Amino acid sequence: PPPVLPRVRFSPRMGSSRMVEAEKQFFRELDTGFVGFEEQDLAFSWKCTGMFVQWKWYVDIPVQVPGSVLRYEFSTEGNDISFGVEFFGEAPGMDKEVRQLERVDSHVEAVVGRHKILNKGTVRLTWDNSYSWLTGKTLTYAATLQLPDAGLADEARATRARSSLVALHEDALRAKLRLQRCQESGRALQQEVPQLRARLAALQEQLAHKESAMAANAREAEDLVARMEADAARVPGLCIRSLTRDLLRRVLLGLEPHEAALVSKYWRAVAAPPKAGSNGAPA
Repeated sequence: PPPVLPRVRFSPRMGSSRMVEAEKQFFRELDTGFVGFEEQDLAFSWKCTGMFVQWKWYVDIPVQVPGSVLRYEFSTEGNDISFGVEFFGEAPGMDKEVRQLERVDSHVEAVVGRHKILNKGTVRLTWDNSYSWLTGKTLTYAATLQLPDAGLADEARATRARSSLVALHEDALRAKLRLQRCQESGRALQQEVPQLRARLAALQEQLAHKESAMAANAREAEDLVARMEADAARVPGLCIRSLTRDLLRRVLLGLEPHEAALVSKYWRAVAAPPKAGSNGAPA
């Protein structure tokens, strides 16, 4: 039988009440099908007479007690039919083909079979007429699931418990190995984290210094642009004032009349004394 492992992993974060409930659920799953099992001949039957099968027909038989015995017998009218038996286990990876799907001459003589089911799950009986669906078949079948006696059931539970105990021991070993790896990783991280924090603090300090320098550089650039604009505005006036009257006259003689008029007008404007204000003081 397959090992039974708790579906809910135990963890300190679960809390005591959830851990107790998970433990109860674990043993409920282990004891399913065995608690209250009495020493008596228990059997369950599935029967049908005159079932018309055009395509396919299924019968699912649940098996709750490992060791149960499935017996079946069927016959058809109209011609042969394909028949197969499959098992679908509760645990992953337990599905299997009990009897391969194949055509049987059930119209000639009844087909009988017996299978012992060792695990919990579902047995499916399949009658397949898809290869001859234009010709329907009339099916008559009877299936019986015989539960084992109490002694066999008790032995099955003990075997399942031992298997689960081995599985739990292996799981504990894997958890211990994983715990060692986690502890080693934790010690390494404890050494790395302070170093990373120190590097982060240094980088933050550098970042603040760079941001401050960048702001100062931007302010200086603005001041320099304003300074250059002011210097450029003073150039024409300085150029005029750097010429003596005689030299300015010679410059004007070499210009075209309209150019000379413009230069003369500008020179008079910049050379003129300031106008007096309303109180007679210089403006």
